[in-house]
Amino acid sequence: MKYFLPDWEDKLDPGFDFQADTYTPNRDVSKDVYAHEIFGTPPYDGILVSRAVAEKSKTKYETLQRQGARNYLRLPKDLEVFGDCGAFSYVDEEEPWYETEDVIEYYDTIGVDYGASVDHLVVDTIYVTETVEEKLEDGTVVIKQKKRKEQMAEDERKRRIQLTLENALEFLKLHKKRGYKFTPVGVAQGWTPDTYADSVTQLLKIGYTYIALGGLARSSASTVLNVLKAAKRAVEEFPGSSNEVRFHLFGVAKLTLIDELPKYGVASIDSASYLRKAWLRSGQNYLGADGQWYTAIRVPQSYHPKVREYIRENGKSLEEVQAQEQFCLQMLQRYSDAGLPAAELDRLLDAIVEYDTHLLRFGDDGQSLRNKVISREKYKRTLETRPWESCPCEVCQGLGVHVLIFRGTNRNKRRGFHNTWTFYRRLTAGAPSAQ
Repeated sequence: MKYFLPDWEDKLDPGFDFQADTYTPNRDVSKDVYAHEIFGTPPYDGILVSRAVAEKSKTKYETLQRQGARNYLRLPKDLEVFGDCGAFSYVDEEEPWYETEDVIEYYDTIGVDYGASVDHLVVDTIYVTETVEEKLEDGTVVIKQKKRKEQMAEDERKRRIQLTLENALEFLKLHKKRGYKFTPVGVAQGWTPDTYADSVTQLLKIGYTYIALGGLARSSASTVLNVLKAAKRAVEEFPGSSNEVRFHLFGVAKLTLIDELPKYGVASIDSASYLRKAWLRSGQNYLGADGQWYTAIRVPQSYHPKVREYIRENGKSLEEVQAQEQFCLQMLQRYSDAGLPAAELDRLLDAIVEYDTHLLRFGDDGQSLRNKVISREKYKRTLETRPWESCPCEVCQGLGVHVLIFRGTNRNKRRGFHNTWTFYRRLTAGAPSAQ
C-alpha cells in the first residue's frame, strides 16, 4: 500500500544552527530541503500535489507548469506524483473551481503519475455567504458579506455526487481520447456506506479501475471501514469485476486500520496529519519508536509577538525573559547530554512551565493552574522517557533533545518529518500504533 504526503511547501534550512538558534548565513531559501532529501530512505512513496494548494502561490503554480512536478519537488526516480484538485478548498462553493478539460491538461503539463477527476465534497455542514444590511450609529447603512454555518441538504448532497460522477465520465473520455500517460483516478463521494457504494458502481460502469474515496478525512475508523466494506461489495457484485480495481483514500492515515485496508482493495492513502501533529496538537507532538505519543516541550522564542506582548503587559524586562529562555535551552541540552539529578530535573521542569506562560497559555484561575500541573507532568514523561534516544531516524540522531523542543519552524517541522518517517516505517511493517 502506497503512502503519499500532501505538498504544503514543507521545507527546512539544512544548515540551521540549533545551538546558536540561527539560520544558515546568507541563506538561499531555494536550497531548503524536503523530507525526502533529509532521510536516506524517503518516508513516503510519493507526493500528493493539490491544484488549489499550488495556486496559493502564483510563482509556485507557474513554476510547476514550467518545470513539472517532479523537477519542482526534486523527487528521486522511485517516488511518484498524485494530482488532485484540493476539493476542501472550495467545499463551501456551489461549484468546483475547475473544469475537467483544464484539470486534465494541467495534470499532463506537470507530469503526474496519477490524476484524480474533479470532485465536489459531500459534508455535513458548509458555510454559506449571505449579504446583509447593517445600520451604523450615525444611521448609515452598509452592505456586508457574512458567513453562516448550515447543514448540507440531502438534495445538495445528491447534486454534488452526480456532479462528481459527470466530471469523472468526462475525465475518462478525454483521457482515452488524448492518450494521456498518467493513470486516471475516478473520485467517489457519498455520505453513507450505501451512497458511496452507488458512486463506486457508477464509476465501474464508466470504466475506472482506480477509485478514490473522498470526504473521509475526518471520519472515525469505524466509519471508514463501513464505507470500504460497502465499496468492496459494490466491486464484487459488479458484472465482470476483477482484482484490478483499486481504492485510494483521501486524507486517511490511521495506523489502527493498516492491517484492514488491503483486505478491501486499498492500494494507496494520503495524509499530512502525522507531519502537522508536531505543532498542532497539545499532547501528541512526537510519535515514539514505542508507538506512543509524547508532548513536545515548549520554549517559545523571546522575539515571538505573544512573548513581547506578555512582557509589556506584565512588567517584565526583555533581559529577564531572555535569561529564562537561555536557562531552559541550556538545561535541556545538559539533560540530553548527561542527564540531571532529580532535584535539577525538577528545577528544569519548573523553569520550563514558568517560561511557557510567556505564550499566554495560562492565567491565574484554577483551571490554568491545573493546566500547568498537567503540562509539567507531560513534560516530565517526555524527559524521563528520552524517546529521541531510541529512534534511529536521521532527524533524532542528528538533533537529540532539540527534536522534542517546540520552538520555531526548523525544530517543529523536523519533528513532523520524524513523525512521518515513524508512521511510514510502521505502515510498511504493518504494525499498529497509537493514533
